[in-house]
Amino acid sequence: MTGIDKRNDKPARFLVENIELLPKGRVLDLAMGTGRNAIYLSHMGFEVEAQ
Repeated sequence: MTGIDKRNDKPARFLVENIELLPKGRVLDLAMGTGRNAIYLSHMGFEVEAQ
């Protein structure tokens, strides 16, 4: 398989459905894979550190 897996280009549904429960600030995304959740969190105003 080559290229980007289009099934995983959106953030995790659980994260999207519960984003309002997270206080704004810094987040650490460990083992982030393609970074889809880190990108989403950044777009939502969080300061993201991805490792």
